[in-house]
Amino acid sequence: MNFENGSNCSTVSQGKSMMTTTQSTLVVSAYFCLTLTILFGNTSVIWAYIKYPNVRNTPFNIYVLNLAFTDLCVGIFNVPFHALTILYSGLEYRNFYVSTVILYMGYVNALTSVFTITVMCYDHLQLISNPTTYQQNRTKRANRRIVVTLWSFSCVYCLYIVVMRAFLRKSDYSCGSNIPYLILMLIGNVIIPFFGVLSLKCAIVVKLQVHFLRMNKILRRSTKRKKKDEKI
Repeated sequence: MNFENGSNCSTVSQGKSMMTTTQSTLVVSAYFCLTLTILFGNTSVIWAYIKYPNVRNTPFNIYVLNLAFTDLCVGIFNVPFHALTILYSGLEYRNFYVSTVILYMGYVNALTSVFTITVMCYDHLQLISNPTTYQQNRTKRANRRIVVTLWSFSCVYCLYIVVMRAFLRKSDYSCGSNIPYLILMLIGNVIIPFFGVLSLKCAIVVKLQVHFLRMNKILRRSTKRKKKDEKI
């Protein structure tokens, strides 16, 4: 396996760090603090879900648990790996298969995480739109199926991305070979979730405004009736 096979660009494939010692120390320290924050926050969420029955019995919290688990995986595997690549320049290039697996895990975790947030927004919209039938439709079993579907889609989609990246870089180590799979990751990890969450949030705001207007009309009618009854 050539040394360049795991690199991102041929210009940085010599394993030389582009940061000074001070810069590397600051970046690694920031990664370390980020890892501790991720581990503490998401472990607390998982622990609360396991310990408290009332938390487990709420179907929506399955999404919260899944989001905490994906973020915890990022804190355990991906963030420390990136920190090590800064401390030991060229580490990601020495074992192409290990770096590819970690890269794949990072893609899957990130994609599952952002789409979990999108599904959570959709769940809020359903609660506002259909409050009477919400509990019947959004059961724990239904939410588990959605979570399994998210993981399955992420695994297949990211596998396609990683395989395409490997084939593109098989004969071309230039920075231009990164563009196709980076575009697909940008579409999957950023564009679709961003506009999905944005549209769902806008729909939630519109629904709330409609509900508030209806409530105001009902209150005005009730106050008018009271005034008429008082006059009589």
